[in-house]
Amino acid sequence: MESKSLEPSRFNCVVLDGSRLVLFNSFSGALAEFLGTSASKVIGLLSGEPLEEAGEASDEALLKRLADAGFLVEAGTDELASVRSWFNVARFRNESITAVPVVACNMACSYCRLGELPSGASRMSETVINAIASLYGSSTNLLQQLYVTGGEPLLATSEVLGLVRQCRDAARRVRKPFRAILVTNGYLLTPDISVQLAASGISRVQVTMDGPPEIHDRRRPLRNGAGTFERIGCNVEGSAGAFREGILVRVNSDPEAPDAFRFIGKWAESLKNVDYYTALTTSPSSDTPSASTENSLALFRAPGLIERSCMLPLKHRTGCCPAVSYGSMVVNPDGSILKCWHEIADPSVRPYGNVVTGDFEVKRLDRWLAWDPTVLEPCASCSLLPVCMGGCPAENGLDDGSTCGSIAGRNSDEPILRYCEALKKNQLVDACSEAGQEGAIKYNEATHEAAQTGQYAAGVPGNLQVSRTWVTSNLLRSSLWSRIRLL
Repeated sequence: MESKSLEPSRFNCVVLDGSRLVLFNSFSGALAEFLGTSASKVIGLLSGEPLEEAGEASDEALLKRLADAGFLVEAGTDELASVRSWFNVARFRNESITAVPVVACNMACSYCRLGELPSGASRMSETVINAIASLYGSSTNLLQQLYVTGGEPLLATSEVLGLVRQCRDAARRVRKPFRAILVTNGYLLTPDISVQLAASGISRVQVTMDGPPEIHDRRRPLRNGAGTFERIGCNVEGSAGAFREGILVRVNSDPEAPDAFRFIGKWAESLKNVDYYTALTTSPSSDTPSASTENSLALFRAPGLIERSCMLPLKHRTGCCPAVSYGSMVVNPDGSILKCWHEIADPSVRPYGNVVTGDFEVKRLDRWLAWDPTVLEPCASCSLLPVCMGGCPAENGLDDGSTCGSIAGRNSDEPILRYCEALKKNQLVDACSEAGQEGAIKYNEATHEAAQTGQYAAGVPGNLQVSRTWVTSNLLRSSLWSRIRLL
């Protein structure tokens, strides 16, 4: 392989940490670490240094491995076009409806983006339910997934049951797959209600719990100020077995509650059919971008958080936000159509149409459907674009130009280093122990020989499920990450 035919990938993230070089490619998902002279050699190869100047016969093999992992690509390769193609495929294939059976809530969470919702409001009518179900019963679209959210959807339990059941039956009649996911605060998710919800067709439920009672009850109280932790916890424990895909517990993390995630994790891991993850939220005492960035860094600094972050594993996102997808919509109780969850209960947003009347102002969707992180700056020039894919469209460049609010764009070195350390600790101990430094990913013959034997740590903690792994001279190739799933 001739070096002149190769060039560094535009999606390489090169992190120098003293004498250590950590490489991550956000498109292939490959991760590698080199130490000492090996680091200098790789830097030279990535910068186009001719092979004959490197001075070792093994350099050509190293060059090939760098190319196999995606750190080097054929000269002239338009990698941005490849990412854009993936994005457009997802944009046209992602068809789903987010149904809001009632815009009301029984809780008063301190950070809720919907603001103060009424405790009582009109519920979704049978006419609207029938109109939504008819869309799932059409063989001319790709609708297969239904999200049910609110407000708090279980304030309208009978409507939720009727909606999901009708959509499921309509999809079955035209032999389409169907999957329904309920997003609830969990306060009304009793075991009896859960059995009914599962029977109607809901296979997965997401509930938010923000840590031990003293933290959760302060952040997520009832509207009258009463705590909710004990009841929600009992509901999760008693209901998880009802759902085919179980219950997913979301923990909102910020610097004010650094131990909340570990508390929930220990509890959730003692249960069957319950999984959990952490996500970012702005601190209740601050809604500034800097606070959000600090929250992001906290995920990578705190032990245990990195394995369950919704931002990980770092790999090419092949999906697309429903808000910027052609076939997805949000339907209010009155049948009015929105595009984004952020528009729910926002009085300043004029609906784009109505699912009952069939009216639809297509031109007003241009602001959503024209959004493309592969042309927005700084996204298009960012080496972590395939991982971030522009973040939330509503918060990044939809109306007034792109402003990166992602951990990727602002603090890329630290997350990549933390990610590397987590992988060494959790997955590569056995493979790299012969290199003389437990948990290290090192480019040398000892590591290469250990890798070829296929010896790896037997247990992978948390929700990282690896079906097949291998390392070739310390490169974690994209084949590994295509087999890692966050359950």
